Order: sequence, then structure tokens, then C-alpha cells
Amino acid sequence: MMEPGFSMIKITRGLSLTVAASFVLSLAACSTQRASENDAQPNQPAQQQEAPKADSKQEAQDNGRKLGEKAREAEIRTRDDRAKLKESARNAGKEIKKGTQELAAKASAAAEGIREGWNEGKSNASGNAVDINHATASELVALGLSRTEAQNIIVGRPYKTKHDLVSRDVISEAAYRGLEDRITVK
Repeated sequence: MMEPGFSMIKITRGLSLTVAASFVLSLAACSTQRASENDAQPNQPAQQQEAPKADSKQEAQDNGRKLGEKAREAEIRTRDDRAKLKESARNAGKEIKKGTQELAAKASAAAEGIREGWNEGKSNASGNAVDINHATASELVALGLSRTEAQNIIVGRPYKTKHDLVSRDVISEAAYRGLEDRITVK
């Protein structure tokens, strides 16, 4: 069964991935908008983009050509930046999906463990506990005891209470706590 703190760490990690992806997407949107605002617009007249000083018709054409080249370069840079941002957003989405799937699998496993523990507790409460005064060595080993501990329990019989196992130094307190709900004395 999973510790409660472990699942919270994983949930927190999944939420961190989600927040990071949201940040990347918003950053991409801001960068795209800023790039499009700062880039020269190829459809606008040359006078609005940069006012060339036309001393001659040839110089004006050269300036126009340069502005056109700058506008085209800016458009290509913007296109490339947008492609990179889309790829980054796509990768962040994949990471979020992967993290979400991991969290879902772990949550499902934790729920299954809780269900098993609940059902185990119900079955022990309904009389399926092992009687330490009559159990075989293999039945005691099936509870999780070592062969030596099982033999010590058999040698020390009879017991008046379950806690006699600890008070007579047959098994440790820690081992007893692990068995307490699964054993009985008849």
C-alpha cells in the first residue's frame, strides 16, 4: 500500500507540469504577438515603414528593395519562431499527458490497495483469523512470520491472549503489530 505523502508528491509533480505547460503556451502567445507587432509589414507602403530619402529614382528603388528584403526576413523569422513555439507547446502537451497517465495509474493502484485492505479487514473480522493455539507452522508462515517464529509460537503454546506472544518474548512487538488483526486465541 502506498504512503499518503507519496501520492501527494506525485500529484504536486503533475500539477507542476501543468503549470509549466500553461506558462510555455502563454509565453508563446505573447512572443508571437510581440513579433508580429514589431515586424515590418510587407503590405504597407515604404513611406510608413521607413521613410527613405530619395535623391534619385534608383536610390528609392534600392531602398524599397532593402525594405522588402527586411520585411521578408522578418516574416521568415516570425514563421520560424511560431513553428518553434508550436513544437514547444506540443512537447509540453505530451509531457502533461504522460504525467497525467502516470498519476491516473498510481491513483488506480492506490484505490485497488485500499479496496484489498478493506476487504482483508472485513474477512478477518468475520472469523478468518488464525488461532495461534491450533495453527500449523505453514499457516503461521503464511501470515508473514519466519519459520523460526512459527516454531517458537508452537513451542510456547498454549496462550491465553494474543499479546502473550510479546509478553513471553516469542515474537517482537513490531511483528505482533503486523499480525494483531489476523490472529486470535481460542
